[in-house]
Amino acid sequence: MKKLLLPIIVGAALCAAGFARTWTSADGSNTFEGEFVSAADGKVTVLRNGREVTFKEELLSEEDREFIKAELAAKDEEAAAKKAAEEAKSAPVPSALDGKLMKLDGKSLKAFEPAGVPEYYLVYFSASWCGPCRKSAPGMVEYYNETIAKNDKVELIWMNRDRDEGAMEGFIKEFGMPWPVVEFKSKDDIKPFMAIKKNFVPQYALVDRNGDVVAEDLASAKAKIAELK
Repeated sequence: MKKLLLPIIVGAALCAAGFARTWTSADGSNTFEGEFVSAADGKVTVLRNGREVTFKEELLSEEDREFIKAELAAKDEEAAAKKAAEEAKSAPVPSALDGKLMKLDGKSLKAFEPAGVPEYYLVYFSASWCGPCRKSAPGMVEYYNETIAKNDKVELIWMNRDRDEGAMEGFIKEFGMPWPVVEFKSKDDIKPFMAIKKNFVPQYALVDRNGDVVAEDLASAKAKIAELK
């Protein structure tokens, strides 16, 4: 097998630029260019000239076998990360928020799609008609910009309790609120958050992806967020 196969693949032309590498036979006597495709059950598949060639991994040098091992480990890690991301996105809170978020962009509110899924959400209930809410808004904007915006493990989600959309948008623009907000028409439809809503504002709660409460007040929430790296 060794005598028949290696001469066939030795001297193969380069594959797509940036993907091909030089492979070496186990005894170091032959080399060839090819793009790694896959490896399983002691066999490796390499692409050369647009054609896949499969042969025993034992025919390759130790360096090549280590390369294959590293490539497989990287693919496993990538697959695990993708699975974890999909599971995170399907959790109760991310799922409930999907397609229902907006964010201030310049002078207008636009649909917002998070780049990732945080581990925690600081849920912030407030309204423009609430004096304490208006008083605390500048401090929350400052806290968000200095802390939450720099930590991908947590996100603040604003749950407006105004009676009309115009009041909600005016409140956001007045204070330049930089965080994601639940669109007005969906403000009563986010079940994980409505389950923890109380009859007063401002209200703060830190929850995980499943909607389980981690902290029930702002001070406790800030203390927990400070621990996140």
